[in-house]
Amino acid sequence: MLKRMKSGTILRICVDLRPLETGNKYRGFGYYIYNLVKQIIQIDKVNKYVFLIYSDENPMIPIARKSPNFSFYKIKKPKIKPRFWWLLDQISVSRAVKKIKPDIFISLDVNMPLSLAYQKKIKTINMVYDLIPLIMKKDYNFPVDKTIEFKLKYLASKKVDRILTISNFSKTDIRKHLKIHQDKIDVVYGAVDEGFKPISQLEKNKTKLKFTHNKNYFLVVGDYYGIDPRKNYEFIVSCFNKLLNSPKYANYVIVFAGKSGGIVSDYTKIVEQAKKFGIEKKIIFTNFVSQEILIKLMVSAEILFYPTKYEGFGLPPLQAMACGTPVLSSNNSSLPEVCQKAAVLLKNTGDIDEFVKGVNNLIDNRQLYVTRGLSNNQRFSWENSAQVFLSVIKKI
Repeated sequence: MLKRMKSGTILRICVDLRPLETGNKYRGFGYYIYNLVKQIIQIDKVNKYVFLIYSDENPMIPIARKSPNFSFYKIKKPKIKPRFWWLLDQISVSRAVKKIKPDIFISLDVNMPLSLAYQKKIKTINMVYDLIPLIMKKDYNFPVDKTIEFKLKYLASKKVDRILTISNFSKTDIRKHLKIHQDKIDVVYGAVDEGFKPISQLEKNKTKLKFTHNKNYFLVVGDYYGIDPRKNYEFIVSCFNKLLNSPKYANYVIVFAGKSGGIVSDYTKIVEQAKKFGIEKKIIFTNFVSQEILIKLMVSAEILFYPTKYEGFGLPPLQAMACGTPVLSSNNSSLPEVCQKAAVLLKNTGDIDEFVKGVNNLIDNRQLYVTRGLSNNQRFSWENSAQVFLSVIKKI
């Protein structure tokens, strides 16, 4: 438990939890925010928290209301397109924080208003998950408004009192590209919640019957409605096509779990690639699935494919490991730090032969990687992450 400051002061801390009421709640950092704050609520019985929310639909309300240390402040949800909400936040969040008068304001989604970052009365902490918009800007070709948004957010990050990030790799990137001293940056890892764990063989059989007509399958987890060049989906399809040439995998299918559809999207690219190879019947899209179904899909899969080109942390590999499923990922960015020797990591995320060799390694040595994965996952917990977070509060 966090101890009182030496002066006996109890801190008033404002945390922005509005991302839990937008489409971001389904993304990796929505999962991160929910689980981290949930653990903080359970641990910190000393300080007073005020959470910024949009409405009574915020999922943190039922959890936080059990303790008198936590209260809520509503900000009206903008009526303009969500794409431009960040612009209005420069004013609305600053006004709200000035009314709340906290000792510390914390943004957990890289959304620190410039006016708050530059003032000195309130201590500020900003969460920067990664620098993908900066490092991979040529791959994404962002429109002008998004480029301005990212520049303002990074400028604010340079001025806050402390930076939080999710891996030592991201810490190095932030230090290098934003020119922020490493002593100002703290790493608060992500983790897997307790729901991700092995299930019975009966449940696995039911899952395979429902989604693949009882065929063995490889799993990919993502969002295919937009375009995300990092995820390497077309490469995965090409590798899967090569695997199908082997009698060992001739009856396998591949499941893409996550939101799909759209005209200009990864979904379209995956489908076109599959048609080119004549394997479209081997490709299965689940569309969006609940966490409960995702866990069943992970446990029942032969391997999770995650040959991404860049990750600030990379949560799906850890989730798969917790479920007892081997992982094929990449030897780049944060992934060696997160996965260590518990996964097969590709040196070249464009080498089909290396990919096929990695799959054979995982299939032939499945139990070895299952054991390594379960052991590796024990290095991460939300309790430890919350304790590190609270130690940053003490530092500031």
